[in-house]
Amino acid sequence: MATLAEPIRKIDGTPIEIGELVMPDEFGNLDPGDMQLYLDMMKHGVVSSYNIRLMFVGLYGAGKTCTARRIMRKDIAGTSSTDGIDVYIGKCKVDIRNQTWETVDDPRKGEPFLEYNAGTQHKEAFVSLWDFAGQFVYYATHQLFFSPRSIYLLVLNLEDDLDRSLEEWYLDLKGKTSIEVKGGVDFWLKSIFTYARGIVPTFPKIILVGTHFDQMQESGDQRYKIAHGYFDKIRTIFQGTPLAYNISKHEFLLSNTDPNDPKIDRLRDEIICIAREYPNWGEKMPAKWIELQQNLEDIRRQGKSIMSLEHLRSIVQRVASPIEDEEQLMLFLRAHHEMGTYIYFSEADHLNKFIILEPQWIVSAFRYLIGAIEFKAKYGPLQKQWVNFIETGRLEYNLAENIWRGDEESHFFENTDIIFLFLEKLDIIARASVISDDGMSSTPLKYYYVPSLLKEAPQKEIMQARNFSGCLNTPVLCFKFKEDFLPPAIFNRIIAICLGKFC
Repeated sequence: MATLAEPIRKIDGTPIEIGELVMPDEFGNLDPGDMQLYLDMMKHGVVSSYNIRLMFVGLYGAGKTCTARRIMRKDIAGTSSTDGIDVYIGKCKVDIRNQTWETVDDPRKGEPFLEYNAGTQHKEAFVSLWDFAGQFVYYATHQLFFSPRSIYLLVLNLEDDLDRSLEEWYLDLKGKTSIEVKGGVDFWLKSIFTYARGIVPTFPKIILVGTHFDQMQESGDQRYKIAHGYFDKIRTIFQGTPLAYNISKHEFLLSNTDPNDPKIDRLRDEIICIAREYPNWGEKMPAKWIELQQNLEDIRRQGKSIMSLEHLRSIVQRVASPIEDEEQLMLFLRAHHEMGTYIYFSEADHLNKFIILEPQWIVSAFRYLIGAIEFKAKYGPLQKQWVNFIETGRLEYNLAENIWRGDEESHFFENTDIIFLFLEKLDIIARASVISDDGMSSTPLKYYYVPSLLKEAPQKEIMQARNFSGCLNTPVLCFKFKEDFLPPAIFNRIIAICLGKFC
């Protein structure tokens, strides 16, 4: 690690030894130059961050949203399943001296980064709750949000037979359109392990939560026996794998009808207990970063989800303690991109001129396309295009424009080109193109493909093809994944790249 001529200090001026620093997990890959930049910024003061992210994952209809609302002590009447990703479910402030929770009502309130004040002990932490959809079509977007700094609640309906077939959830190369519930659970946990694994073994932690406990047919001790047996079957799936160490030993059986279920309080206590063990609990950040981030949170609270790099530079100059130079600003953006706070691609032409302040905004734009049922009914001339899009995955540019025009508040329409660039960069969509006869260049077309919407199995003739007359087979490209798990987002990326290059 780089050495410093001057000590790093807290905001109150108290010196901090290098050994005391708790740096973000994502900084493990910084090159020596970036590390020196980071340490130089720390000399101007640091603040300590105590934030917890709760990720609610599980199959469609398992009760994720209801569980989140229970934790916030909110009414669940009229709650419906999440469509896409509703990153903000709510936010809670926790007094960590007595572990009491208070719901923060402002839906756009940023996650504060708190500091140790001189002569006092840290008193509060903030918990943000994220809800993930169980529908297969949205899984390609989950890669944007999974992080080793989150605690995952895998929510399961205890009345759901683990061998039940989940129709229209899964599609493989042979056209299979279903998977068993236990296979869906296996998928979720392996997705977490793939996308959120940090440098510290056994993290992130996964808590098993069973819902509909009060609705089980059994009663008394037998009900508890059956419910815990359900969790034992889940744990057996991962026995002997590294994932077994990520699953918390405590599991929770929740009522769906009792608003004062005492097990909710025990779940809250477990969340704080686990959070204290996380590497990022109390991590130190440069004070200048926190000041700039709080300014950006104020802008995001006003409903602005995307910002130009030039606008950001002007904001930097107006803060009380500005980041001194461009290199340090780029480090701030790269670091927060890695942590999932913002989306910024520093090396991508055109995209490096914009920062996505609210990652959910990109997903919401995608979700708005997929779920445009009302659009289908209202816009007769384009109805055929929309049906074709949903059935084949082919997205016409003018169709997206007209759909996004319907949501003026989100400002999708005026940012159509930028949204397409980001979705393409993230391999959520692929732009169709025509390759020249010599194969040396390509011309982009005015339509795209959405790999997660491709539903047709390959034609039998193609699957059985060997050497037809006038047809040349390509070499077979084979990937071997650990745990025999291929994340859908990776498969979709391969499809997106191939569609963009060859279709």
